Amino acid sequence: VKSYLSCFSLDTAAILLGLLQINAALFFFFRWTTFIPTYWWFDLLTFLIYGVRVMAFVYGCWKDDYFATVKSRSIYYLTFVLSAYALAFFIVFEMIIYWVDYGHFPVQYFFGWLIVGGINAYHWIVLRSFMNFEDEGDELGQQ
Repeated sequence: VKSYLSCFSLDTAAILLGLLQINAALFFFFRWTTFIPTYWWFDLLTFLIYGVRVMAFVYGCWKDDYFATVKSRSIYYLTFVLSAYALAFFIVFEMIIYWVDYGHFPVQYFFGWLIVGGINAYHWIVLRSFMNFEDEGDELGQQ
């Protein structure tokens, strides 16, 4: 990937992705504060997962002058990857709970998270390009 959404550089893409993670974290935080009985803790866990991504983003921007070194880029990328797996696990678990509770498969919820999963997959590819992993061979930036 040479550009983000065909018009932004990869440096700008990393910043935009971090800001989007902040928006997602705030969304699930405020959704958690509505305290829907039985399901509020799913929103809390989703908020915490996005919050970890935000902390890695803030570390890379504030501590390392906007991802100037490979170390901060690696931390951001690894955090994104691990949190993607955690997010997928909790979402599948939540869908199973909804399915058991309501007696039918949550179709709208499934398609909503399918779209979010596709966006996360695209962002994963963009961050991989931002890290220059395609040239180095492995995902931790080591040769």
